Amino acid sequence: AVGIEMCPGAVVTAAIEIDALACKVYAANHPGTEVAKIDRSEPAEAARRLQSLGMQWDCCQLSPPCGDYSRMGSRVEGPNAELTVKAFELVARLGIPTWIMENVPEYKESVAWRRAARQLRRDGYGWAEARANSKDHGVPQERKRSFVLGAMGASQQELQRFPAALAEIAGTRPFMTVAEALPDVKDAFYLPPSARTPGEGVGVRASAAVPGRRGAQWSGIAPTLTTGCGTHTSALTYAPRRHDVAPIT
Repeated sequence: AVGIEMCPGAVVTAAIEIDALACKVYAANHPGTEVAKIDRSEPAEAARRLQSLGMQWDCCQLSPPCGDYSRMGSRVEGPNAELTVKAFELVARLGIPTWIMENVPEYKESVAWRRAARQLRRDGYGWAEARANSKDHGVPQERKRSFVLGAMGASQQELQRFPAALAEIAGTRPFMTVAEALPDVKDAFYLPPSARTPGEGVGVRASAAVPGRRGAQWSGIAPTLTTGCGTHTSALTYAPRRHDVAPIT
């Protein structure tokens, strides 16, 4: 939503999410936006509830779950992958003329996307894909994603302006470090151990930070976070570490 809000003239009027806690967080950060707890796996009911808001939309932004596509996920398509198909069915039911989808680049290899693409063609949409790394656009994290812009009745010549424009602005903003993005975090920046960050974890904020250090360094750019969104440390098994910003209780 923040990216859409940065577009001149764009106003975000509604958002949907199935997780109640996520809805509360979104509502707290976007007080002027209608937030609805809706199950996207039932497009007909979802469309009915959204139509009851009495709004019409020029564009929607979609971020279907990527766990079934991602290299860090199962790579086995199941209910999460099916939500990609259901999301575009919802778009068609609402008659939204323009959409943009964000996902991992591997979405393109999925059966779910091939099904969605056939549906989109039948509904009169064309689309173009662009790929971007967040670090090239002022975000202090290495994160490669695909963005697909679709529009009803648009020609490929018109649509190809999107990837061309994104490529043109990539790298034009100065790199931002973790320290610059989180100026109020005074103690530490911690990432769990991984192949790239072995041992206890790295990223301690130091007064003598080395300029230009990459990876998870406080003075550099964070790597893509690879922990499962649905996996949380248990308070029963949690052991405090000196780099933790706060304990888990």
